[in-house]
Amino acid sequence: MDRQRDTARVPLNALRRQVAEAAGVSASLVEIEGVEVDENALEVSYSLPAGDAPMIEVVVEHPDGRSDSTLVELREPAGLKVYGEAIRIEYAGRDSETGDVLVTVDQRRDDDWVTLLGCGQMWAVETERDGEPVRVTCHAETPTRPGDDAPE
Repeated sequence: MDRQRDTARVPLNALRRQVAEAAGVSASLVEIEGVEVDENALEVSYSLPAGDAPMIEVVVEHPDGRSDSTLVELREPAGLKVYGEAIRIEYAGRDSETGDVLVTVDQRRDDDWVTLLGCGQMWAVETERDGEPVRVTCHAETPTRPGDDAPE
């Protein structure tokens, strides 16, 4: 049987996410370089940025007024527990004007991840503590390291 050859354009987002899951990195870090058919699978060549992964400081404000902070490296999606709620933070790029790190935030609901924030720097999680509703606010801020403002 003769075959007629043609091409089709397919968006890379789904493939980028699959490659990221297979490699254990954040999808926004993956740059697809090439795709080939290898028997019954796609062989995907990709690259990752050289150097350190973006870092953020996640600040959790507790209902009693105290706060905790955690430094999170965003080379791969990071999981946190906030009052028993599973939260996943993933690097989504940088703001083109300010250079601030942007993230997506997902919350575990049953067996699925539900997106709370598609891309941004601030979010809130609704949960309960001792049967009372609680709103836990988290901020993602680019941390400053000692010497960052020192002249070169």
